[in-house]
Amino acid sequence: MSDRRTLDLFEAALDRPPAQRAAFLDEAAAGDAALRERLDALLVAYARAGRDGFLEPEQACVPQTLGRYRLLERIGGGGMGQVYRAERRDDFEQYVAIKLLNALPGDPEAARRAEAERQFLAWIDHPNIARILDGGTTPHGQPYVVMEYVDGERIDRWCRNRALGPQARVRLFGQVLARSTPRTAP
Repeated sequence: MSDRRTLDLFEAALDRPPAQRAAFLDEAAAGDAALRERLDALLVAYARAGRDGFLEPEQACVPQTLGRYRLLERIGGGGMGQVYRAERRDDFEQYVAIKLLNALPGDPEAARRAEAERQFLAWIDHPNIARILDGGTTPHGQPYVVMEYVDGERIDRWCRNRALGPQARVRLFGQVLARSTPRTAP
């Protein structure tokens, strides 16, 4: 049994209410005791770490506000940063997504990668990708990007929920990119 299969089943279990997870995993493991042990270990680690800390890079210090924006809840994350739903707190009422990039003070290579991602995101002009609205640096020196907030299902979860295979995922990815008109660098 591959690690990918274990992680897919683990993610699928997390999509279910906690009371239904054990029955789901019993059925999904289909008598594979080693697989069931790995899944149980992941669930225990997940519960211990808390929802926001499991398998995610630790954030140096997440502020409650960034300029005119107030962070409301964490909505995602990955290797380059964590994303929060936020609201604008001035004359305009607007929900946005703020991505705190994983660049810690004193790490020039991480800062360089974060700045490159921030600039890349600013250059993208695509109907299927959230637009950049603003950006800056937290009081602790962590760069962030303010993007339009899109309420919906993540594309990876959408694919998994529809059991799309690799070919269908590649076709979908091609459709997402087909309308791409990135701006060129100045």
